Amino acid sequence: MQHHEGYHLFEALPLAPVALVLAAAIFIKHLILLICARQSLAILVASHRHELAGRVLLVMATILWLLLLAPLPFCNWIEIDLFEFNGVKPFLRIAFIFAAIVLALRPEHYLTVRAGSFIAVFAGLVLLKVCFLETWAEWRVLIVLYAYVMIIAGLILASYPYLYRNIISWLTQRVQIYKALLAIGAIYGLVIGILAITT
Repeated sequence: MQHHEGYHLFEALPLAPVALVLAAAIFIKHLILLICARQSLAILVASHRHELAGRVLLVMATILWLLLLAPLPFCNWIEIDLFEFNGVKPFLRIAFIFAAIVLALRPEHYLTVRAGSFIAVFAGLVLLKVCFLETWAEWRVLIVLYAYVMIIAGLILASYPYLYRNIISWLTQRVQIYKALLAIGAIYGLVIGILAITT
């Protein structure tokens, strides 16, 4: 895959290496969670109340989103084009900074969920940008599907973070379903990795 001059940084990233990194992350994450299923469930149950983790994730989310929205001289190569909505970028920057400050000063039980959701949406957008020009790879649909799941789940959980608690609580009573989902996730990552190597 050749570098696409004149396109956004993420669109110019080669698909195969990105796919391998993503596949490794998906596979390793799901495998570790599967091996330590009960321990990981216990951590997930308490994660939405972890104030420090929420603040760290919030800082990360704020920096990532400001890089996409702020036309700073040293990082304008990462700024995303909103086309006809570019005029609202200054308002988005102010709104995001204000929201981050309010959440940081008045942390809630679901700060970790909200901040993690913002990062998930950001990561999903990056994956979509990477796949945008890669018409030669039909298997990229697996990455596009994963990206849309991240974006949709991120938007839903950012709006209704209590659903995270409810889902995890439901899974704690159904450990076998939790393990099956983790196994499917690990296989999904493995398939992406194999296709990235062999095609």
